[in-house]
Amino acid sequence: MTPNDEYKKLLPSPDNVSREFFEGVKRHELLIQQCVSCEKHMSPGRMQCPLCWSRDLKWVKAKGTGKIYTYSVMHQKYHPGWEEDIPYNFGIVELDEGVRLHTNFVEIANDDLKVNLPVEVIFSDVTPDVTLHRFKPVK
Repeated sequence: MTPNDEYKKLLPSPDNVSREFFEGVKRHELLIQQCVSCEKHMSPGRMQCPLCWSRDLKWVKAKGTGKIYTYSVMHQKYHPGWEEDIPYNFGIVELDEGVRLHTNFVEIANDDLKVNLPVEVIFSDVTPDVTLHRFKPVK
């Protein structure tokens, strides 16, 4: 994660393994990896399949829907970029494909968050070069 003058929160620093994921998010596409050998879906940033150990992986477009797997609401400032957002939430979404992603939840009050709540991805263009994925409740 790196700071940015325009956006006060930390921004992702893609590496060779995660770059395709973040480029997909920039295009407003949620990409996940899939093993060509056993077809298992996995979280972005893997070099090999955790099931069959194959290194033959591809990027596929996820449906972008899932449910809240877990979440927390922060009431302390651990980074100055989040000061204006306190209390803010973060959590993990389990996509319909079984992959789990870290995220923030939007368009919902923190008190209304709950495990297993159906959610869908949205994209936030936070700088001219960076887009972040977030999730909102399915209406």
